[in-house]
Amino acid sequence: MEHYFYLNSNNEPEGPIPPTDFVQYCINETSMVWKPGMQNWMRAGQIPELFPYLGPSIPPPPADMNNHNSCHANTSHDNNNQYKPLRPDNNMIWAVLATIFCCFPLGIYALIQASNVKTLYYTGHYDKAQEMANEAATWSMISALLAVVGWIFYIFYYLKIA
Repeated sequence: MEHYFYLNSNNEPEGPIPPTDFVQYCINETSMVWKPGMQNWMRAGQIPELFPYLGPSIPPPPADMNNHNSCHANTSHDNNNQYKPLRPDNNMIWAVLATIFCCFPLGIYALIQASNVKTLYYTGHYDKAQEMANEAATWSMISALLAVVGWIFYIFYYLKIA
């Protein structure tokens, strides 16, 4: 049986533990898990082999309780006690690199998209924040590809190496 790492309430990795211990560590379908061989952290509920080991979702504690042992290690809550997903990576570093080293106009557009992610997330527009993060990554990648094509064009046509 494979062992998984999980993110605790402070978003710090812990483990590894076998899936049979998930309920003991309050890991449910929204908990972020990872094992060697996986590219990224995933929600346990997205991994079919873990379905039999996931405990029920635990409701949020009453507002008047200050419980630090919550099983909601991978979500946070706003003032209305509503749970929200983790903030997406805004891909700002890729946008900056694309602007500096690749295609300036597309890099600027990627920077604008990346800068909107945090604001959208904290105003409760989680889907739009994820969409902006994805756009920042997409336009950074397009910028990098155009730079590669440009360099190839430069090498073959201007230096007459062809």
